[in-house]
Amino acid sequence: MDHLVFIYREVLQVPLIVKLPGGKRAGERVGVNVQLADVARTLYSFLDLEEPAGLAGADLLDLQSAVSAGRPRQIVSESVYPRIHFGWSDLASIIEGDLHFIDSPDPELYRLSEDPEELNNVIREERTAARRLREALAGIDRTLASPAEEDPETRRRLQSLGYLSGGARVREGPLPDPKSRIGVVAALDRAAEQVAGGRLAEAETLLRRVLERDPQLIHAWELLGA
Repeated sequence: MDHLVFIYREVLQVPLIVKLPGGKRAGERVGVNVQLADVARTLYSFLDLEEPAGLAGADLLDLQSAVSAGRPRQIVSESVYPRIHFGWSDLASIIEGDLHFIDSPDPELYRLSEDPEELNNVIREERTAARRLREALAGIDRTLASPAEEDPETRRRLQSLGYLSGGARVREGPLPDPKSRIGVVAALDRAAEQVAGGRLAEAETLLRRVLERDPQLIHAWELLGA
């Protein structure tokens, strides 16, 4: 479940392998940060197709141009799962070169080359970089909105499929940082495993303990009901 909630490097970073026809550029390695949004732009470019207006990303086969432009690329990620399902704060981050900034009620900054497991938060030593990256995130519209607010029929269909169930109630005051609830995430993980393994009494005990602390966790109520 921490894969759904958090956006540390171990969740975000995966290798990308591009296979071109005829073995073109075979064996070439590129150390520049890239993102999923780059894949579509690469395909449009490689197939010589007209790009849709506002297409994000860069051409993966011409990354040297992006590198030559100067400042390292900024790779943006987010997780709204903790906000939607648990009523905790959502998370957003920017990876820029060697730095990974995670914006939350308790923000974090990591130097990936020397700390790939992100165990040493250096935000106090790198206040200027953290401020700059936070401002970059603030310039992105990340407003949460229901995908079916203006379409009652779509909303009805989503509800019938169960996609609009399980939302957390709105809390008053500042939202909790998901890091401060990591024990709850681990407990829900264990409870789901116990339910799947048929150990229902153990799962019930664990879930009731979680709900004593936070009775607004709809996901925990759903597991308990199951």
